[in-house]
Amino acid sequence: MTSYQTIDVQSENRLGITYEILSVFAELNIDLIGLEMQTYHTFLQYHSHETDLNTIQIKQKILQIPGVKKIVDIEFLPSEAKRLHLDALLSNLPDPLFDIDESGQILKVNHAAVETLGLNESEIYQRNITDFFSESIERLLHADNASIELTCMDTNYFAEIIPIISQYNEKKQVKGAVITLKRPERLGLTISSMQQNRFQGSTIVAQSNEMLDILAKAKRFSELELPILITGETGTGKEILAKSIHENSSRKQNPFLAINCAALPENLLESELFGYSSGAFSGALKSGKPGLFELANGGTLFLDEIGEMSPYLQAKLLRFLQDYTFRRLGSNKERTVDVRIISATHRKLNTLFKTNQFREDLYYRLNVLSIIIPPLRERKGDIKLLAQHFVKLAGIQVNRKNCSISEQAIKRLEAHHWPGNIRQLQNLIFRSVAISNSNLLGAEDLLFNTAKTQASNQSLANQSLESEITSLKQATEDFERNLLSKMMERYPSTRKLAERLDVSHNTVALKMKKYRLR
Repeated sequence: MTSYQTIDVQSENRLGITYEILSVFAELNIDLIGLEMQTYHTFLQYHSHETDLNTIQIKQKILQIPGVKKIVDIEFLPSEAKRLHLDALLSNLPDPLFDIDESGQILKVNHAAVETLGLNESEIYQRNITDFFSESIERLLHADNASIELTCMDTNYFAEIIPIISQYNEKKQVKGAVITLKRPERLGLTISSMQQNRFQGSTIVAQSNEMLDILAKAKRFSELELPILITGETGTGKEILAKSIHENSSRKQNPFLAINCAALPENLLESELFGYSSGAFSGALKSGKPGLFELANGGTLFLDEIGEMSPYLQAKLLRFLQDYTFRRLGSNKERTVDVRIISATHRKLNTLFKTNQFREDLYYRLNVLSIIIPPLRERKGDIKLLAQHFVKLAGIQVNRKNCSISEQAIKRLEAHHWPGNIRQLQNLIFRSVAISNSNLLGAEDLLFNTAKTQASNQSLANQSLESEITSLKQATEDFERNLLSKMMERYPSTRKLAERLDVSHNTVALKMKKYRLR
């Protein structure tokens, strides 16, 4: 029985040593299959017969060559090992991949490509790429890296093309290409994962009855395949709630994409939503561009500030919601997607009908399911929990562990009106923690920075302080606790702290024990 044997001959880097090693194979009349060389290594693969002593004889004779140090049995030649690793890598890529030569003949495909074409791998290698792609070989073998849209097996893809270039007589020649196909929704997943950065540290924190009822309603709505309209003041967390609905739905493995309808002019918002075809307008990409409806296919699209959308786009959105078909800008091709629409606004849309600022028929399309998020001032029972949550997150960002907030600070937060709602509270907490030197955020550390608030801060602080004081003893203890907590950062030794405060070491130790500061 004949098999293969592969060895690594490790030796000195001596001129002529490879010739002497090969002479051993010629002397023993052994068929050499493969040879690869690296500095200090000669890799050889040859036929080995289990019934003779070829391998033993080869190793004995090679070890007698001056400069040979040892021989190691290996499984593959280095090039074979690299090829096997590359094959394993390509096979596990989720997108279909094709390697073609200059005539379009398919040289290599991965597992995803085999599944896409629905043929045996051996059958694919007998075919030309133009048998499956809607594009000509001339466009596929362009000298520059390109991304084009094409159809394969009646499915739309974006093809990323990497040409294989050879240099001949100072002239570049395209000798083939590697083509990767990407579905629009896979691009959507990539964008969705990038948008996740906005939600880091963002979660729904609530304990008030009002918000618990809303979260229960959102949980029920997540199981339904119907449009949802979320209303509430700016900063109440409408996008976070929409994201939560998506993550609790059957679409959670698919993209969640969001766009603010107030942030873009009409023409840009239209191309972002519906996409455009090649040459649709000046400056358009040659390959065209999919819109958010395509990228979110199978998932959820969140339309924030829907009340700011122009009447023209309202009409286009209404048409889309009738059967979820649309056309890209500059294209006559109808496309159909499966996407759930969640919209949000801080405006009362039903009051905009009379002035023709918002279409009534679109309102009823979007408002199949409705959630109204109350402002923070109407659910003050959540302020303490939110403040503690934000203080913890802020402490992590400034590399200070065990950050907390005092009861006096929480009472001051609960006394505030919060026109900017949760977003304003979060910004205030993060700013205050970043500037404070203490791990305990006190009432005096809260930095309200709006002009109106700054003007009333002192008055509010005085009112808050008066309402918080129950006795002189309690006020004195609060002062001592805050003072010791702040000065511990600069004077970590109780003895040094006692010297700074001009009291005995025992007094400081007892106070710190009393207030549980150590």
